[in-house]
Amino acid sequence: MKATGEALTYSALGPLPDELTLTPCPGRYYTWTGEDWLLDTAAQREGRRQEVLTARDERLAVASVRIAPLLDAVELGRANEAEQALLLAWKHYRVDLGRIEQQEGFPMAVDWPPSPEDAPVDD
Repeated sequence: MKATGEALTYSALGPLPDELTLTPCPGRYYTWTGEDWLLDTAAQREGRRQEVLTARDERLAVASVRIAPLLDAVELGRANEAEQALLLAWKHYRVDLGRIEQQEGFPMAVDWPPSPEDAPVDD
């Protein structure tokens, strides 16, 4: 359908109804111009922005869960050096996540900061 890009099977005889086209919609951010599908770059950018912010918020939630017990240990004077270093790493990570929107190329290109969970473990 031209209005939605939805694929339909049309099997009636006669001319194709005006609201249908034989040209399939190439993707979710395309609109029918009357002759062809045109990429709506503003909609694509906004869709990508929402996807990136959702991914960022999920990562922020994980970081906050990891920070909470480490922060408790520090505040209670029970944190060892490794826990203090890990707390600092998680806080830096959380700040870096909060600055994703400031990156050049956002939202189409995002350089995600590495998570402290991805860091090599010292034996």
